[in-house]
Amino acid sequence: MEAVRRADCPNCGAPIEFKLGSSRACVCPYCRFSVMRTGQDLSAIGKVADLVPTAAVMTVGDTGKIGQRGFRVGGRLQLDHGRGPWDEWYVAFDDGHWAWVAQAQGDYYITFPVEGADLPAWDALSPENTVELSVTGNTALTVTQRSESRLLSAEGELPFAAVPGARGRFVDLEGPAGQFATIDYGDGSEPPKLFAGERLARNSLSLTQQALGPRPEQIVEADRLRCPTCGAPVPIRAPEITERVACSHCGALLDYDAGQLAHLRQLEQGRVEPDIPLGSEGVLLDQKATVIGFMRRFTVVSGVTYTWAEYLLYTDAGYRWLLEDQGHFTYLEPIPAPKVIRDGGHARYRGRRYRAFQTGSAEVGVVVGEFYWRVETGDRARTEDFVAPPHILSCERTKSEVHWSHGHYIDGQTIWDAFKLPGTPRPARGIAPCQPNPVSLLVSSAVTCVLLVALAVGALAIARGKREAALIEQALQVPQTRASNRIRQAGAPASITQTDPFSIDHGPTTLELELLTNVSNAWLGVNAALVNEETGEVREFYMMTEEWHGRSGGSTWSEGDPTQKDYLGSVPSGRYSLRLQPEWGSTLSSVNAPQAVLRARPGKRSSVCCLGSGVLLLLPLFWVIVRRAMFEARRWQHSDFAAAWKDHDW
Repeated sequence: MEAVRRADCPNCGAPIEFKLGSSRACVCPYCRFSVMRTGQDLSAIGKVADLVPTAAVMTVGDTGKIGQRGFRVGGRLQLDHGRGPWDEWYVAFDDGHWAWVAQAQGDYYITFPVEGADLPAWDALSPENTVELSVTGNTALTVTQRSESRLLSAEGELPFAAVPGARGRFVDLEGPAGQFATIDYGDGSEPPKLFAGERLARNSLSLTQQALGPRPEQIVEADRLRCPTCGAPVPIRAPEITERVACSHCGALLDYDAGQLAHLRQLEQGRVEPDIPLGSEGVLLDQKATVIGFMRRFTVVSGVTYTWAEYLLYTDAGYRWLLEDQGHFTYLEPIPAPKVIRDGGHARYRGRRYRAFQTGSAEVGVVVGEFYWRVETGDRARTEDFVAPPHILSCERTKSEVHWSHGHYIDGQTIWDAFKLPGTPRPARGIAPCQPNPVSLLVSSAVTCVLLVALAVGALAIARGKREAALIEQALQVPQTRASNRIRQAGAPASITQTDPFSIDHGPTTLELELLTNVSNAWLGVNAALVNEETGEVREFYMMTEEWHGRSGGSTWSEGDPTQKDYLGSVPSGRYSLRLQPEWGSTLSSVNAPQAVLRARPGKRSSVCCLGSGVLLLLPLFWVIVRRAMFEARRWQHSDFAAAWKDHDW
């Protein structure tokens, strides 16, 4: 910093000191005239109005630190962006640089002057446009606000003259990594100016010395304020961010400035009693939260009015929103617009992909409590919702601003427990856009996979296990007489073989039957029956083998198998025998009667049995998939993008 320079005010003659080397103008603390420094002299610009009372966190003469850099507050501008006074502080750092510091909803922004930047025209920008600036490393910044401002007042030293009542235009931009910039277009008579910096981390700015003692929000007894219309108490629970209040008793809309309430107009809404009372305190999602505001908003679709409630929460981490619609709750927090990446009908945020769900408009119908902006009934915004249940991305857009919020579904009982509310929340009706699907495909798939693996391991173990000794191995008495073709002929001569009795000790079990033959260009079939020697019960079955081969067109061919396996299931314990009646046939006259042996083993499971078990295990999973799809179909039937959902691989 340079040495202190002194000059006399050209209006009142009072001495004025310039303590900051970057200062080029100031506001005389005695006569409130804005003056400009030209060499050693001062020239008068005009009288500046008194400061509007605000809960300013800093004042001229304060010193502090941003990170490890020390600074001194040299001056302040008060601007009106259309939603009430906005304070910006001119600060000079110990290293000689200067910047502007602003505060909005508990966050601080710092911007430094940038020379020589190639800037787009005012008309070329609108909310959500992206701009690449070389001073930000060619990072694409997103336009979050495009508006006009008017100078209300100023104090202290300034880097340029404060022109009373001056109007100008500006564009605010943000980047995905906290970058922040403002393009000041002024009144268009001079080239635009760029101020680039960043959104400061919460608590990164600290004051080391306060020139004038406590700030207004520290000394206002906001809990003793009363409505100027009805006299009812109007407690202010967040004086540092509150700009407007709606009396819950008489519906008066009030402006709040540094401990004072001013009546604006009467709202035609009567007494409003939210389900969650204003002033309710609790710990929600590990954050201490206080309900400070309530709105009822609505939209009209095809002549039908849909309403929902929104609660403004004040937490240690900043403000949050709690949206209630038909008993469903969504917890929302503001996020920087540049962190959302639009991709056609999708949006991405923190690596998660969201699908477009709904577009529309939202209008404020009822308002009660305190708010961080100058809310009005009738305020409208265009809305867009993107869902990845239980998460949701919401965008609200006006002609001059765009705001994004990220939220997730929260159970009503969790809210009632957090704020210790009496009774229970109203039952939820229908399906909310980001309500989680109660049918878990992950759990069902995991259980099914475990069971299928167990089935496969069991089948493999059985297949590799020691085979049971044969219960019976019987050679068949095959008749010499044969049928004339491959089709069995009733009444063909046959011999019947009756096996010796055998025992099945561990039943019910599966009986494996294997027919081994030496058929060649012939077939052999067996009319068989399993006879229970104790009960006389008979189970008939038929087994057949065939084998054919030859030459055709210079190449050989073959088909069939001289061996066949079959299975009889659920055979109980007992003594059994087999009655076997073979028959055979061939189209060749030179073929002799084949030989055949039938072998029986207990306990063998067929591949068909394992396949059937697998199908049965899959049936519950198929039902889960159907139920999950039915839930999603009900969710998306209210979406503007229902047709697109049908192609979604959910």
